Amino acid sequence: MTTRKYFKHLPWALPVLVFLFDFADMQWMFSHEPGLTYEVVHRFMLFLFPGSLFFTAMSAILFNCGLAAVVGTIASFILKGLSKPNSN
Repeated sequence: MTTRKYFKHLPWALPVLVFLFDFADMQWMFSHEPGLTYEVVHRFMLFLFPGSLFFTAMSAILFNCGLAAVVGTIASFILKGLSKPNSN
């Protein structure tokens, strides 16, 4: 399987992608700056889900990246275990 070589990159690539998504979301919100409305702030907090359930915006970004690192590490180990060929 050709995707096997990419499994080792999940622990760092997934948090980077999550951070870039959250950063783009923050830039989108700040582009509405002098007239931030409730709708803009509400959408910003929805895009930071699940971290926005527990923390404020900046802490939510860190939580999301940490959660993505954990999920990426676990997924990497699971996918590496599933992709090993059976030697019968």
